[in-house]
Amino acid sequence: MGQAKAEMMRREDLRNLADEVALRAKAIHECERHSGIYLTNSDPDAERLAYAMGTNMVKNREVDGSRQEFMDAIKEAISEAGWECPSCEKDRHD
Repeated sequence: MGQAKAEMMRREDLRNLADEVALRAKAIHECERHSGIYLTNSDPDAERLAYAMGTNMVKNREVDGSRQEFMDAIKEAISEAGWECPSCEKDRHD
């Protein structure tokens, strides 16, 4: 495997782990009908918990990346979670 592909896979794994942390902290939740669609819980306490959990995971060497990389991935996971599932919204309008 090439170095570029390995780096892309590492970043994807980091993002998947960030999604898991945000879910466990209850900063986001998955759409009940559409797997892989994450929605915000808009809960600042849960978001802080996600960052704290992420920091502990980095300290425990459970993350293949720097603390800043993982914090950025968690931030991205939380900020990209929508208010409404686009598939559910589309179904309602069809």
